[in-house]
Amino acid sequence: MARRKGVPGRPWLAEHGPDPRGRCAGCWLRPHLCVCAVVEPLETPIRVIVVRHHHEARKSANSARLLPLVVRNAEVRDYGAQDVPFSTAGFDEPGTCLLFPPADGGAPTGSGDFMDPSFVRTLVVPDGTWAQTRRIVRRAPGLRALPRLNFPERAAVGPRVLTPPAPWAVSTLEAVGFAFGALGRPDIEAATATLYSVFATRSLRERNRPIDPGASSEDEPDGEPNDD
Repeated sequence: MARRKGVPGRPWLAEHGPDPRGRCAGCWLRPHLCVCAVVEPLETPIRVIVVRHHHEARKSANSARLLPLVVRNAEVRDYGAQDVPFSTAGFDEPGTCLLFPPADGGAPTGSGDFMDPSFVRTLVVPDGTWAQTRRIVRRAPGLRALPRLNFPERAAVGPRVLTPPAPWAVSTLEAVGFAFGALGRPDIEAATATLYSVFATRSLRERNRPIDPGASSEDEPDGEPNDD
């Protein structure tokens, strides 16, 4: 069966409403595998703004959409869709940091500009493939100038929905959890780890894939559309 595509330049949900295959609108798994009630949303004064590449809105493997299930003060904004305005609200407020590896593209070092919990008020988190997130950081208004917050290298553990390109490459959901752990909120880090583990296990089960630490349900293609 041919794979049905969304309207070019617009997320599937925004154009067509709920997924026609009957997926949960919150986690995009099938209803009997839904993870929306696995953890309780936690309160934090730190706001999380995910800047997600618009292609990710149609991918069931995307973990960024799960963040509001863990952190009440979280939102996801899609970036890059043609003729769809992108909001930069909050990017210029004091205490706003970019959660992304060092500018040279290497592994996380933990030497971000600010790790003091009293400074951080907003985490801006690019989401997509590595190529997409690098372009988001370069081109999305207001992101490149933000101080970068990163954490010491952490190896991915447990089932993987996608095959990581490097041992330290983790999902957006886990990366935000690690950041909160570094900022003195181990409860949020634990909740994101729990949710991702269950999400990965059920995603693999949905695809009839083996469930083991090295399993992958959906490898990213070597190339990607030119959406400049």
